[in-house]
Amino acid sequence: MKSESTVRPERFTIEYLDKFEKCTIRFNTNIQEEQRPIPGEEEETETIYVYDTYVIKTWYRKTLQSDVDYNYDVWLDFAKKQEYDEYAKTIREQRDKLLQDSDKEMVLDRLQFNLPDNITATSLLQAVKDFFTSLKDVMNSPMAEYRQKLRDIPQQERFSL
Repeated sequence: MKSESTVRPERFTIEYLDKFEKCTIRFNTNIQEEQRPIPGEEEETETIYVYDTYVIKTWYRKTLQSDVDYNYDVWLDFAKKQEYDEYAKTIREQRDKLLQDSDKEMVLDRLQFNLPDNITATSLLQAVKDFFTSLKDVMNSPMAEYRQKLRDIPQQERFSL
C-alpha cells in the first residue's frame, strides 16, 4: 500500500499488541523524498516521504526485532506475498460474484429456442439448426465476452507474482 508522511519512516517497525500475544510488523520500502508546496503558503514547500508499506501480524518473542533485522529480505518477501494473496483472494471473490450474477444471462431458456410440438425429421433438423444459431448468438454476445474476460483475470500479467 502507498503511504505518505512528513517524517522519514524506519525500514520496519514493530507494534507490540500484547507481550505474550501478537504484534504487527510494518515494513516501509521504496522510500522517496519529495518537496511539495504547502497549501495556503506562497512559495513554501515541505518534505514528504512517499513509500510502500506492507503489514503482517506475528507472534511476539524477545528476539523478534533482531530476527527481522537479520532476515529482513525474507520477512519483507513474506509480507509482500501475504498482501498479494489477500488482494488476489478479494479479486477472485469479486470475479466469482460477477460470474454468478451473470449466469442468468447464459442459461438455455434465454436462447428463445422452441421445440416443435410435432417432431418429424424435417422439424427436428430445423429445431437443431435453430438451436445452434441461437447458441452461436449467445456465445458470441457481449455478455459471453464479458464473462470470458472475468475468467481471464487470474491469467493477466503480474496477477500470479
